[in-house]
Amino acid sequence: MPFIDGDPSSYGQPQSGSMPGESLLEPEPAPSEGAHQAGASGESGLAGEGASVGGSTTREGGEQVESKTAQGAVAEPPEQKGAVVDGTALPDNALPTGPKYTELTREELLIMSSRDENYRKPIKNGAERRKAHERARLKGKLAMITDGDQLMRWNETSVEKIAEVTQSVGLELYFMFLRGGAFYFGLWSLLMLFLFLCCASPSGTNADEDQGVAGLAIFSLGSFGQTLESSPTRTVNFLGWFTFTAKNVTPWLSVMSAAGAFLYFMYVVRFLHIKIRKEVARVDEAAITPAGYTLIVENLPSFELVPSENYGMALRRHLGKVLQHEKMLRVEVKEGEEPPEDEGPYDDKQLLEVFPEVHFARDYQGSLYRKMQEAAMQVKIVEAKIDEDDAALKKLEAQAKKLHQYDEADEKQHIEEEDRKIFRAYVSCQRESDKDVFEDAYRLSGTLLGYLFQSSRHRFEGKRISVQAAPEPSNILWENQDCT
Repeated sequence: MPFIDGDPSSYGQPQSGSMPGESLLEPEPAPSEGAHQAGASGESGLAGEGASVGGSTTREGGEQVESKTAQGAVAEPPEQKGAVVDGTALPDNALPTGPKYTELTREELLIMSSRDENYRKPIKNGAERRKAHERARLKGKLAMITDGDQLMRWNETSVEKIAEVTQSVGLELYFMFLRGGAFYFGLWSLLMLFLFLCCASPSGTNADEDQGVAGLAIFSLGSFGQTLESSPTRTVNFLGWFTFTAKNVTPWLSVMSAAGAFLYFMYVVRFLHIKIRKEVARVDEAAITPAGYTLIVENLPSFELVPSENYGMALRRHLGKVLQHEKMLRVEVKEGEEPPEDEGPYDDKQLLEVFPEVHFARDYQGSLYRKMQEAAMQVKIVEAKIDEDDAALKKLEAQAKKLHQYDEADEKQHIEEEDRKIFRAYVSCQRESDKDVFEDAYRLSGTLLGYLFQSSRHRFEGKRISVQAAPEPSNILWENQDCT
């Protein structure tokens, strides 16, 4: 299982808490770039589970406006040493992650898990059900999007306003697709209106033909009626107003239904390949986030070509050579002037300034996923204890024991983090202009022909690599790599 390597110390990289301008979590461009830092969450600021959408800075009319969304607070469990629940000191191992947390009472578990007394409480009558619905309604209202103290209803506000408040391009695209899809579905329904009228009225004069839509033969999307030849005299009555032969009306109904479907699917294709790309680019221009400075490098060479203990600096040296060469190609020399001299390759100190951070996505072979399963299993065990369901509790404890055995097997085959396979790197540039140079130099690396015929200068230790811009941390469409 892949995981983002969040400890760059072994590669001589600055930590995420270093000075401004030296962190992928809080990138600070050079003064000439005129950038303003923005908040993000998650490992490397890009692939964290549940990336934050608050604290992003946007440009509007030349002004910098900061917009934040409320984040749900996660209650802290009692301290492991000297925890007190309801006036009673708990044992040291009484945390949900401890081996004996099932010995706690229901009330102690409710307090420890920050739940109220109604959590998972059985509903016995109608009055309790109405109270539960009211609590759920109030809880749902708190989770809604608000602009200050005012509740925002998605059907009464613009998509742009939703995007401004949430600072999430994913939510903006979601509501944009809903509204566009509703319009094209409505258009499709209008084109199908005459078919609905046929269904509402009998067709034909004989009893066996008095079948509504069946009188149109076997109708399907774009079908022109294969049974028309056997029943050329079958008629269709539109609510008693007009009468047509099925032979004449069925092709038109088929064409209109097919046209509605064609328009809807063309909308979906355009939204997927054009609208999403344009909207993401617009948000990227309006907001400064870590993605504005970060590249994804894929198809990296194995440790046989690059030693694992020196992988970070080796990648920096390669990218430094490419950057220097591409900048020389882009220098504009006026007529009569001498081209600038090549200053030589960057030294290691300069490389650490040009590329402040390099983080790797590594293969953990499913061990992290099992850790997540264990955490989810512990929550289920606590809930079974609260429900006082002994049968479910025994079953869950048996499953947890099996997962623990897998963990013990992983410990016996322990692999050091720096020796785990690297399949992707996140490279943070000091300047946004440097990132743009790489995007242009490797613009064809995402295509098959561009990848196959990549120049030797752009290859890393002789191996073709793919380089592209990193996604926005606020984009909810971006999957957390820890969970793949």
